[in-house]
Order: sequence, then C-alpha cells, then structure tokens
Amino acid sequence: MGVVQAVVVSERETWCLFYYEDGGQRRVHDYFALMPYTPVSLLMQEYSFYRPAMNMSAMCPSGNAGILTAKIWLDCGVADGGRRGKYRAVRCVPALPEGQLRISNERSCGGVRTVTRYSRQAYTNVLGGIMSHDVYHATSVDPDPHTQLEACVRHSNKQVLTPAQLDT
Repeated sequence: MGVVQAVVVSERETWCLFYYEDGGQRRVHDYFALMPYTPVSLLMQEYSFYRPAMNMSAMCPSGNAGILTAKIWLDCGVADGGRRGKYRAVRCVPALPEGQLRISNERSCGGVRTVTRYSRQAYTNVLGGIMSHDVYHATSVDPDPHTQLEACVRHSNKQVLTPAQLDT
C-alpha cells in the first residue's frame, strides 16, 4: 500500500492556525484538513506502508482531482496518452507551443503536460507517468509582482489605490 497526498495553497493558512492558535492540537476529524508532509511520513512508517508515496501541490483541489483522474484513465485504458486514445481529453503533449518555457527553465511559467510510456517524442519518460497543471498558479508567479498583488489585496478594503501607489 502507498500514499497519495495532495496539497492546496489554502491549506497553508490552516497550518498557521494549527501551530500558532491551536497549539498543535486538533480533534481527529479536524486533523485530516491539514494533510502535512511529516505526519504522512510517520503514518507510512507506523503502518508499514511499503509502496511509493506521491505528493502534489496545486492552487485548487480540482487541479489535483484532474491529475488523478487523468492518471486513472491512462492506467485503466480509457485513454492511452497518445493519438490512439478512446478519448482525446487525456493525451501526451510532446512539444509545447513555440515560445512557451518548459518547467525546468529559469523563470518558467510551467506548462500542462503528460509524460507517458506511449509517446515516442516525449519531453521525458518516467516510470508510472507524470502530469502537471501548474501553468499560472501562485507557485509559478514571480515573487516581485506577487508581493505587489498581495499589497494591493491587503489595502483594497481600506482605500482606492492608483497604479502609482502599488509601486511603493
């Protein structure tokens, strides 16, 4: 048995509440909302899980659900990741559009991709396949504009801001 863990950005706030306001204590039912890295590792050790663990992070749970659904479809033969697929909704994209950066490039915006054993010209091949959907999520935003956006949101309820005020 293995473990699949999915994390969304909003869970960061839940972690802050857990440590700083709740003193690291939660009811069992409330604890599941946290789904942290360390407890998942401890859980695997405690119950002798021996299969690989998979961790994903995304802006929204629907993205994680989409990735898992696509992987299930590929594994069950509903789609095959290539042109022969029964449904073309899940398929390998061997090349990104001209000018789009790959996720490994510096300052990349990411790109939706599926790596699968069925493609002859895949970007990379991995055992079991990999999928990503982090094109324009908060994890791909340049920190400087992100900081400016944060400042805008923080002050939006207080006053009307002009573009010049956002640069400060």
